[in-house]
Amino acid sequence: INGPYDEHSMHVVGRGQGYLISNRTSSLDGSNIFKAKWTVIDQFFGKLTGQISKAGDLTGREVHLMGEDGAILQKTVVGADGKFSFKHIKGQETYRVEIPDAELPTGSRLQLFDEKEKLIQDVTSTSKRGFMFVLLTPKDYILERIAEEDESLLSVDIFGKLNKEEEGFKIILLDSDGEVVATTFTASDGKFKFESVNPDDKYKIRSDVKDAASAIHILDGNGELMQTIQPDETGEFVYVRLKPEDGVITITNEHNKRVRISNKDLFDIGVVKYDLNSTEILEESGLILDKLASILIANPDVSIHLSGHTDAQGSDSYNLELSERRIQSAVRYLGSHGISKSRLSGTGYGESKLLNHCGNGVECSEEEHAVNRRTEFSLRESKQ
Repeated sequence: INGPYDEHSMHVVGRGQGYLISNRTSSLDGSNIFKAKWTVIDQFFGKLTGQISKAGDLTGREVHLMGEDGAILQKTVVGADGKFSFKHIKGQETYRVEIPDAELPTGSRLQLFDEKEKLIQDVTSTSKRGFMFVLLTPKDYILERIAEEDESLLSVDIFGKLNKEEEGFKIILLDSDGEVVATTFTASDGKFKFESVNPDDKYKIRSDVKDAASAIHILDGNGELMQTIQPDETGEFVYVRLKPEDGVITITNEHNKRVRISNKDLFDIGVVKYDLNSTEILEESGLILDKLASILIANPDVSIHLSGHTDAQGSDSYNLELSERRIQSAVRYLGSHGISKSRLSGTGYGESKLLNHCGNGVECSEEEHAVNRRTEFSLRESKQ
């Protein structure tokens, strides 16, 4: 308001809004009455830089930033470096980024960076023209980055699909205490995914879909149907992840948060790394196993079983023997941190439980092979 114009007679009529007289636009008498609304400045991003991958060369293409109602808020153009920018974007809003004259391939990704070039969004296309995402405030992303750096080992992914192929519908996940856990959007085939959420025995799912005949299909990691749920009288979908017969136990994770799991839950911690042909655990993997040890220390009535898996490169017998030696090395590491041997066990499976098609003799990329190199663990109540 306090700019280079002749502005006066401010009249506040409520919280965050008022009226004033200004000559900031031309008119017959040189001034107009303006309604003014203001907000906390730290809710805004001064600049957001975007980059789209897996979509080919988009140089020179026009990019639209749109609100949840479909209104175009800003327009820009993809530069020669493949990047584009928007300025003065408000947080805590839902947005869509579209390239109106392009057809994006399935799997195209949009990455958004803040003014300090920190990644704040990484989303997959929700249609052939664009992406949808929820923007938090700049302060939220500082907290989010800290949380991501110390993500709990005890987390699960939840996959779902609407019974209609509808894209862009907001899906909200709440835990059994009614706290919002995550927000996502459906893709063009109606599917959605919540990644790395705290495990619970049941969740509530809220959706923009208001049709009483609607349904949500809960899928496993391979896309197979696990449950079909319909809305209750409040319009929410209740997803029961664990039933009493699943042996539900409540434990404390490494961040001192109570979560509910069962002995059927397998938690993937990626690869516990070793040097080539070695069973000596590297420092970065030791940090992961330290987290496992802290979980066991916080839950003295819980035991752990580690499972080691390799890719199919090399002989079956070699991979089996190597995975067994490495898992036993990890078990010894945990034992050296004061965990009783009676609570520790492990099995190496070699290449016998591949997650994809990359078996013996199949030509695969390094990325595809890497999917199969992993260490998983399950927890259960000890029988001591």
